[in-house]
Amino acid sequence: GDYRPVVAIGGWQQFCLAMSRMSAFSIYPMLVVVFVSKMKALQTFFVKTPLSLYMGLLNEGHEYHAHAGVYIAFDVWVHTIFHILRWISQGNGELLWTTNAGISGLITVFVTPLITFPMMYGKK
Repeated sequence: GDYRPVVAIGGWQQFCLAMSRMSAFSIYPMLVVVFVSKMKALQTFFVKTPLSLYMGLLNEGHEYHAHAGVYIAFDVWVHTIFHILRWISQGNGELLWTTNAGISGLITVFVTPLITFPMMYGKK
């Protein structure tokens, strides 16, 4: 197959890669919770099915939404920090501003707090 460069060499880089991948994969269920917790038509459908017995999300949607938002805000930073640490360890810090992944990551890490922090800390 095509040549693929090694993404992590040594214990520290492998740890950073594992942390960034675990944080990436763990964010997906929370993204689903954020959207489903605000989809009233879908919730109304689920209430009429046996699934409603197992989905507390239908009864306490705002609490699930708020919890998922805090998790996403934290997870984005964990993901980004471990990628940056790995890239710096490899001497590839320029990947942060020279690749699409790095640029989109920078945009995400700066935009996410603009969305989540007012909801987390702006409460009365």
